Formats: sequence, C-alpha cells, structure tokens
Amino acid sequence: MESPRTPATRHNHAMNSADDPVALGTAALRHGDWAGARRHFETAIDHGETGRALDGLSDALFWLEEFEASLHRRSRAFALYREEGDLCRAARAALWLAMGYISVYGNAAVANGWLQRAERLLDEAGPCAERGWFEHLRGKMTPDAAATARHAHQAVEIARQHGDADLEVWALSEEGRALVSMGRVDEGMAMLDEAVTAATAGEAHDLFVVGNACCNMLSACDRAADFARAVQWCQVVDEFTRRHHCPPVFHYCRVVYSGVLIATGRWDEAENELKTALRTVERAYPLEKVHSLSRLALLCVRRGQLEEAGQLLAGLETHGVAAEASALLHLARGQAVLAGALLERRIEAIGDGLAAVPLLRLLVEAKLSAGELEAAKLAGTRLSAIAERSKRPPIQAMAFLANARVELACGEAAHSALEKASSLFDELGMAFDAAVTRLEWARTLSTSDREIATEDARLALSAFERLGARPHADRAAALLRELGAGSRPGPHIAGALTRRENEVLELLSHGLSNTEIGGRLFISPKTVEHHVGRILSKLGLRNRAEAVAWALRHPSAKSDDK
Repeated sequence: MESPRTPATRHNHAMNSADDPVALGTAALRHGDWAGARRHFETAIDHGETGRALDGLSDALFWLEEFEASLHRRSRAFALYREEGDLCRAARAALWLAMGYISVYGNAAVANGWLQRAERLLDEAGPCAERGWFEHLRGKMTPDAAATARHAHQAVEIARQHGDADLEVWALSEEGRALVSMGRVDEGMAMLDEAVTAATAGEAHDLFVVGNACCNMLSACDRAADFARAVQWCQVVDEFTRRHHCPPVFHYCRVVYSGVLIATGRWDEAENELKTALRTVERAYPLEKVHSLSRLALLCVRRGQLEEAGQLLAGLETHGVAAEASALLHLARGQAVLAGALLERRIEAIGDGLAAVPLLRLLVEAKLSAGELEAAKLAGTRLSAIAERSKRPPIQAMAFLANARVELACGEAAHSALEKASSLFDELGMAFDAAVTRLEWARTLSTSDREIATEDARLALSAFERLGARPHADRAAALLRELGAGSRPGPHIAGALTRRENEVLELLSHGLSNTEIGGRLFISPKTVEHHVGRILSKLGLRNRAEAVAWALRHPSAKSDDK
C-alpha cells in the first residue's frame, strides 16, 4: 500500500498505468529487463519514496548484483511499510531480506533475525498470503527434509487460499524437492513437474520464483541421480537464464550438469562447466561456490591431484556440502578413520535420505579400510534400504557394489551383487563406476579364472586411462602384473605430460604468469611452479622460453592426455 502522505504519492495514484513508473518497473522485472526496471523505480522514487518503489528497486539491484544496495533499499521499504501500518507488506519485505542475507552472504544469524521479525508482524496482522511466504522460508531454512515438506505444504495451501501463484509455484517445488530427498522420488518429481511447468508457462510472474523452482527441480534430479531428466531440464533452465541474465540460477544449472558429466565419464567437460559456474558468482553466493569447489576437488582426487584437491577444500573442512569431497581426500591419503568420522557426523546431521547415498557409499569404503567390518556392513544395509525405497537404478547399483565389497571383505561370494552393479552401471553409462566394479570383479576372479580376470582388468585399465583416473589405473595395472599380463603400455612420447601439465603448458605458451595460470586453473601459483618444473624436467628443457617454443613446435603433443 502506497503512502497517502506526500503530494508525489497522490500524483502517482492519478497516473495511468502506462505512465506509472512503478507499473512500468514491475513489467520490466517480469521480462528480465533489470536495467530498465531500475530506471523506472528510481524515477518513481524521485517523485517520493514509497515501499513498492523501493521494493521493486531492490529486486532490480539484486539481479544486477548490487547486493548491498539491494538490501539497503529493501530495509528502507520495510521501514516505510511499518510507518504506513501495512504489516503484511512489511512482513514480506522482512522475509525477502532474510532470503537475501542467507542466499547472497550465507549469513544465517541476520536471516533468522528478519525471519523472527516477520513472524511477529504476521501475528499482529492476521491471515494473509504473507503467512504462506513465512512458512515457505521457515521450511527452506531447516535442514530436516520432513520439516521442509510440512512447511512447504502449508505454504501451498495458504497460497491457494489467497490466489498467490508465485508462492504456490515455489512452495510446491520446495515440497517436491523435500519429498525426493526423503526417498519419495516419484511423488516428489510429480510435484516438481507440476511446479516447473506452471512456472515456465507464465503462471508465476516473479523471475526469482521461476528460477528457484527450476533450481529445485535440478537439485532433485541431481540427488536422485536422474541423469536424463537433469539434462532435459538443464536445457530449459539454461535458455531461461541466458535470456534473463540470472547468474545464481545459471551457476546452479552448471553445477548440476557437471554432476551428470562426472557420473557419465565426461570429466574434462565437467571441469569446464564448474569453472564457468565459479566465474558467474565471483562476488557472492557462498553456498554455490562451495558446491563448485567441492566437485572440482572430487575430480582432482579421482585424478590423483591430491595437493590441488586440498587447496580447493581449504577452509571448507567443516562445511556439510564439502563432506563427500573431503572424505574422499582423506581416504586417498590413507586417513580412513578420519574419513569415517567426518562421514558419520554428516550422515547423522542429514539422516538417511537421498543426500546420504554418496556418503554411505564412502562410509562403507572407509570402514573397510579401517578394518571395521561390522560398521561397514551396517552402512551397506542403510544404503540398501534407501535404494529399495527410492527404486532409482543408479542408487541401487551403488548399493550392490558397496555390499559386494563388504561380502568380499567377510570372505563371502559376491558374484551376484557385482553382476547386478556392473550391469546397471553399464546401462546408465556411468563409466567410472562401471570400471571400478569391473576391477573388483577381476580381483575376485584372480585365483579362480585368471583369463577372465585379466580381460576385466584390462577393460578397467582402459576406462581409467581414458578418464584420467590415474590412481585407479595404477591399481588396475598392478593387478595385471600380479596376473602375469604386464602393465599398461608406455607413453606415446618420451616424458609424456599429464593432463594437468598439458593445461599448464598450454597457458604457459600464451605468455601467462604463474599467478595468471593459477587463476585460470583454480590452483595456487606454488602448484603452478611445481607443474612447470616437472614439465621442464620431462621435456628436457632449461627454462620457460624453451617450454613455450616446444609447445609451439608440438601443438598435437599438448593434447596427448596421459
């Protein structure tokens, strides 16, 4: 409600909507014209501050990534609504401030303060649509998926009572995502389909709501390992974000898509997607940065780049999102007990929903490495229970492989579980996991059928080398030597460079400094220096200038990823 106290405000009321800068700014927001919206709202404010004009300007500034200015304008809008006695709009402004502080800066304390302020105002105001927005945000800020689903369901009901399409779309998508996290995948995906269809069909007007509904769909696809669905929705979201310039949505789409690429063995593409995503959120969005950094670290561990993985995870050791990558790094360093403790703490915090699947899978490995067979068996049983509830083939395959490892450690036959896991991973195109399963199978057959074991080990070695999973390739080569079948063939050229060394050499050939190369590859200048030293040693060169000259003479050699 606009203030009746100033002549400028009364003048705005008299304007036709075609001339009303607030109406024009609102229309610009709906079309993603952030700069145009800003101009219109600033024009309105020049004639006299109102809560609605300040609210709209805050939205425009948010999308233009002027976050401090956005929050300042929203705070001013909140104060004006309070002065005008419009408690419902004041509560909504408080809720948007809470979302801004948590999403942009990860500041839970300030966000919770605004949430509490909104609740107090709503208690005074009585029934209104803003009560639904409060329930929705309270659900988003709880780590418990069941509680999120309950709050989101209440928000949907309130939205329908008050005809608030934006709230209905967003809350429905939140409820669907929460149900997927709980393992009720089909039910949750049905809600997400409805929400995102409504959002992209134009039922929701706020592009922030549309973007977040899409993000919830992608998050659910990622969690359920629904690769085909994720690719399809990524295409839709990518087009949306490019058309409307929505960096945080674009970022999350890239992160989810990188998960698909990692799972299906397209690791170089995944790394490019993650680095592109990081560049879109350089100034804010701490949680999104953690997603990208932790997935980059996971790739580094699988490639045997432990030092670089440690650098990416520096400062994120206690962050829940980074738990999988951190535990994997501990395992690669032989710190099984530490990995197990980290995983147990995180699983205890999130429960046995789909989010626990990759953690339980690693927990089995950690407990087996530490010689704790009963604990490994318990983790495998919990993973199997989630797989049974979800009915998702990728999760079932992970459970089969984890339990096969437990059976083998206990001296039991595991052929059935390995066969099921191998078949599912192959069907799903999960190249790395299929190779890991094949190598496990080769080990089990090494004493009974050396010919088949040798063939499986060779296939696993080929897959690992193609992916660049050097530690696993080394294990496959070691098994082949034990079987008397020799190791992998030597490099195509003397002193062949690793994939990372090729990347450093490529950037070196363009005249970049160590600091500049480190910035491009998300590694420290010190690590770049180590890579440059190894490049010079392998190629028999004396300095950087000779390395540049060598790179220019051998353009094809730089792509020889060994």
